[in-house]
Amino acid sequence: MIRKILLTLTGGILTMPACRPTQVPVVVGHLADVESHLRRLAAQSHDAFLIIQAGADDAFLQLKFSADGFELDHPLVTPAQRARASEVRAFCSERQLRLQENHSTDGTLFLDCYLPADPAIAAQHVTAALITLLGATEATELRFARAA
Repeated sequence: MIRKILLTLTGGILTMPACRPTQVPVVVGHLADVESHLRRLAAQSHDAFLIIQAGADDAFLQLKFSADGFELDHPLVTPAQRARASEVRAFCSERQLRLQENHSTDGTLFLDCYLPADPAIAAQHVTAALITLLGATEATELRFARAA
């Protein structure tokens, strides 16, 4: 079984089921900052993750990195997230990215879209996902939360 944990970021507080909330540094930025955050994520341990939030609490992308590349996780918990499921599938298909459904340790369904290991190429996909799936624009304030 693949170990996945649903992470929630609200006001700089990261919560995971059955864990106490953890304060994580949140950096406010824009689409132009995505690549630099992916480069930092790739340089960290394989347990590290990055959450990029655009607007509402449930409007975020979760990313991890391994030697195989970046994994973009889209949880299907809230009604808004479930409503985006077909868009996530279409996005990955149009970009010829492998998509897989996985469950977290608590049974939450995730759509995992696998991106190349090159941060510059992955950033193009993540930026497009933020625009296409979450409605981000160049002016949108994004919140980047990274933890190991």
